[in-house]
Formats: sequence, structure tokens, C-alpha cells
Amino acid sequence: MSGLPSSAGHCFVSAESHPDPDPLEGTPYRTVKLLGRGGMGVVVEAEHRILGKHVAVKILAGEAGKPASAMEQDRLRVEAEALGRISSPHVVTVSDIGTSPRGELYVVMELLHGRSLAEEIRARGRLPEGEAIAYALHVLRGLSAAHAIGVVHRDLKPANVYVCAPSGRFDPTDPAAGKQARLLDFGVAKVLQSSMGPRPPEHATAEGMVLGTPRFLSPEHLGVSDVDERTDVYGAGLLLYVMLTGRGPFDGETGMAGFARATAYDEPPPPSSLTQVSREVEGIVLKCLKKKKDERYRSVDQVIEALGGVGKKTMMMMTPPPAPRPAAGAPPAQPRTEMMLEPPPQPTPPQQAPSPRLPSPPRAPSSPQLTPPAEPARQSSVFWLAMIATIVVGALVVGLVLRRMGVIGGASPL
Repeated sequence: MSGLPSSAGHCFVSAESHPDPDPLEGTPYRTVKLLGRGGMGVVVEAEHRILGKHVAVKILAGEAGKPASAMEQDRLRVEAEALGRISSPHVVTVSDIGTSPRGELYVVMELLHGRSLAEEIRARGRLPEGEAIAYALHVLRGLSAAHAIGVVHRDLKPANVYVCAPSGRFDPTDPAAGKQARLLDFGVAKVLQSSMGPRPPEHATAEGMVLGTPRFLSPEHLGVSDVDERTDVYGAGLLLYVMLTGRGPFDGETGMAGFARATAYDEPPPPSSLTQVSREVEGIVLKCLKKKKDERYRSVDQVIEALGGVGKKTMMMMTPPPAPRPAAGAPPAQPRTEMMLEPPPQPTPPQQAPSPRLPSPPRAPSSPQLTPPAEPARQSSVFWLAMIATIVVGALVVGLVLRRMGVIGGASPL
């Protein structure tokens, strides 16, 4: 396990006072504040003396003021070369390496803004499944870039993953999107044979020495088989397990012997026995944690493919469907309640421009039809005929009466 603090490059680690004397005196950098301290050195925030750029600097120093051993210097050199060659937005970047006038090796890295995944879990407890999947995918993509140049991290744990905001405005109280996970601390990385990777360590690890953290060992750490890319598959499964449940699978054990025995022989309890986890994600975690390498995913890229499909499904379930767009000119929709006394006003449909009217086709000539006379004119004719007939009959009657009286047509009496 690397003796340097895993908080390299972090500005949310509790800052201590300015180290005195400045360990970077005589270098292009000036110490601003101390970020962390470990058994083999310190991590400081520093400023480039000419450019004014703020960086994180990991300075290697031996215990009790003694110079660092050749093996310790060799491991820091391997870490710096590995980080300098890995190209991924999910791995902390290294920009410089050097030796101070005091003979201390130092590595210059980007200054991140955030906090470690271990601090995130301590502050919030287990993470929502969608967020845990997102962070796991970030770490897996960083591992994929490392494996591409023949570097195996082999020390995956929450303290070596940093949750940060790329914009530099990290808000630890806001679990919303915008944060990303960055992979740190390749201090115990295994360098495989690759022309693209760093030079392997010049000093071999002592026989029987276990490199790593007891809670996050893989069976390969115990000599069950050789370390390769599938060792990081196991480590990624442990990370996802801790994010989903808030604890490790063998946290009930104590001491190196207890963790080693559980790692070698005990099956991890399913995450669903501790919290609510989807069946698909649980299957992926348990496959990563298989004791035999041949039963795990063959590469981190396969884990990315499996976990990416579940992550998309989870995000689709968490994202509400978009609201329909209102028609042009329509009033804004009013919020609805469970009980409505009046129906909501209906939106007025948009007025459309009148379409041009085409001329009507000519009508076919129709046969002439007789129109009956209007009823009032007919009744008037009948009335007048009756009146004329009455006058004629009355005149005839008057004439007959006068004739009988001798007034008309006879001699008058004397």
C-alpha cells in the first residue's frame, strides 16, 4: 500500500499550516498550504513561481526525516510515468516530476476540487443506484485507459477515487449531476509488458509482501493467481458494492488474517440482502466478485458494456417524460389539482390564414319547372269573383220586383 496520502491533488482535504521550511524551495514551485501527510511524504497545494498556476504536489520523504528508500522512489517514479501516459478525463493528470535540492522526489499533478469517494459515502451513506452506476462507469473508463498501456491499478478503494466538479465549483451538499469520479494513486500499480506503458519497477516486491488495503484485497493479492486486468474488475465490483450498500462485503472481519480468509474463501452477501438493488446491477456486481478470474468479466470494457445498458434504463426510469409544447398563441397551462370546481379553460386554437378559394365549377343547365302561384293572390281572385256574382244577382232581383210593380216596361195609370 502506498504510504503517501491518497488525497493528492485535492483541495477539500483539511488544510494544515504551511510546512516550514518549504519542501519545494529551489524548485519552480512555491508551497501554498499543506493538504495531507502520510508515512512516506506530504501533499501540498503549490503555485508555479512564474506561471502562477496552482497545482498539487506529492513530495516523497522517508519516515522520521530519513531519505526515502530506493523502492519507494521507484514506485513514485512508476506512478508518475503511468499517470503521465494515461489519457483519460477520469484519471488525474501529471504534468511534471523532479527532485528538490534536498534530494526529495516530487510529482506535480492537477489540483482537483471535491472530496474522495470515501468522504462522500461517510457524509451521505449509500448512494442512489443511478449515481453509483455513473461513478462506477467513470472509474471503469479510467481503468480501460490504464489497461490500454499495460498498467493495472490493483488498489481500488473509495479513498483512491475522487468525486469532483470539472468546473471547479464543487458543492458537497448537492448530489445532482455535474460531478465526475477521477481515479487517483497508482502507487502500487502493476506494470504489465507493454511498449506504451512506463518502465517496470527496478526493485521487485519482497516475497510474501501484500500490496493493498486489507478491506479491498482481491484473491490475486493473496497469491491465488497472477495479477492482471481482471484484478481491477474485482476491485471495480468492490467499489460498486460499497457505493450501493455503504459497506464492504467483509466488513465484519477484523485484522489482516480475517480479511484474507474471507477474500479467499467466503462468498460476499448479495447487495440486495443489505439494501434495495436492482437484479441486473446485483448480477453484475457478483460476477465481478467471483473468486476465480475466469468466472469474472474478461475486461473492464465488458463491465462498461453491461453496466452502461443498465444505467441507461435506470436514467430513463428516473427521468419524467417531457411536457407537450403548447400551441402557438395558446395561454400557458394552468396547474391542475385533484378536485376542480370548474373545468379548466380550453385553449383557443390558433387562427390560420384563409386559404385561397377556387372558382366553383359551372352548373349543368336544369329543366324548366312551373312555379305554382302564390296562395294570397289566388284567394284575392276568388273574393272578387264572388262579389261580382252577388252584385249581378242583386240587380236581377231588383229589376224583377220593379217590373211587377209596373214601374219598368208598362203604361202608367191615370
